[in-house]
Amino acid sequence: MFLVAWIWPSSMALSEAPKRIASLSLAGDEILMDLAAKCGIKERVIALSVFADDPSASNVVESAKAVNSRVHSEPESLFALKPDLVIAASFNRPELLTMIRVRKLNMVYLDRFSTANDIAEHIVAIGKAIGCEKESREMERIFFEDLSRDQYTYSKTSKPKLRVLSYSQDLTVMGKDSLFDDLVNRAGGVNTATVMGLSRWPKIEAEMLLTSKTDAVIIMEPDSKQLRLSIKNHPVWKKLPAVKAGNLIFIDPKLAMSTSHYFAKAVNDLRHKFKLAAETIKAPL
Repeated sequence: MFLVAWIWPSSMALSEAPKRIASLSLAGDEILMDLAAKCGIKERVIALSVFADDPSASNVVESAKAVNSRVHSEPESLFALKPDLVIAASFNRPELLTMIRVRKLNMVYLDRFSTANDIAEHIVAIGKAIGCEKESREMERIFFEDLSRDQYTYSKTSKPKLRVLSYSQDLTVMGKDSLFDDLVNRAGGVNTATVMGLSRWPKIEAEMLLTSKTDAVIIMEPDSKQLRLSIKNHPVWKKLPAVKAGNLIFIDPKLAMSTSHYFAKAVNDLRHKFKLAAETIKAPL
């Protein structure tokens, strides 16, 4: 069985709640800070990733102010803090992870970020490791509840689902096995990249992009006149009928790119925007 999140070493005594917890990724930061607040152990969090303070990416900017230290990929800064539990992720450097194991530090490793189910497993794994399993199970329950809020059931008489693509200036799109794909599906749309057989984060050929049946383009950045103008002047994107028609959907990047329970807010935001777009955009049959 493939493990989405695991604790190392496997013999880690979970009954002994850690007193010095460090997180190395924004996914860990957001889950850890909210769980620590729920079970009253915020003072045990001694370090967060350097991304916790970025208002364009982090959903815990305010609560992160209570934690003094920040860590990234430098092992010296991490080990100097003498953590008794490290929450790492597949985003982190392999060399750093190896050094954590060599030092025999307890570690929760968040391995996969492809679906909301992966995030739910991360929540529970972190909860177990920090002695807050009950609170993590409740967070997991609320997470799935939020994901299903205001779902729209498509029937044979409904308008077809909107077909969308993720935007990037260099033509990188998000296909199957990406959180974006799960986001679009849960919001009630269809990811055109997945329909075309693309997986993960490939660069799409211009011809493939322009012949795709795409109703709208999703931009995971704040809406602005400058960005709209940049997209409409892009040498390839400007030729896509959806862009020509102005069918651009902007979503908050700190929600849309979230790899924590805040992902549920992105689903509901996009679901709402799909409903609005469906009134003006005719999806292909």
